[in-house]
Amino acid sequence: MIGIDIVEVSRFGNRQPEEYLGKIFNRSEIDYINAKPHKAQTMAGIFAAKEAVVKALGLGFTAEMVPCDITVLHDGNGCPSVSLDCKEIRISISHTGGVAVAVAVVL
Repeated sequence: MIGIDIVEVSRFGNRQPEEYLGKIFNRSEIDYINAKPHKAQTMAGIFAAKEAVVKALGLGFTAEMVPCDITVLHDGNGCPSVSLDCKEIRISISHTGGVAVAVAVVL
């Protein structure tokens, strides 16, 4: 299955990632976001990746599956991956100007 999502960067505006702790982002994601110069773009990209993952799984966010259940990691080269116990998933994230987009493929 494949999932895709696009997010307007302005949705995150000048907000700090800590405002979303426990709702959308977990601690490791917030640490990654805080290390980046363009925080709103980074937040939008990670959120788009989480949305793409639930779409690829054929789910949606519910009380049983919240954005913090999906962890988006980045290796030393910035390559994103997803930490989710149940499936092997590949993701790609891109952002430019006012939008961020992500694609997820469940293998």
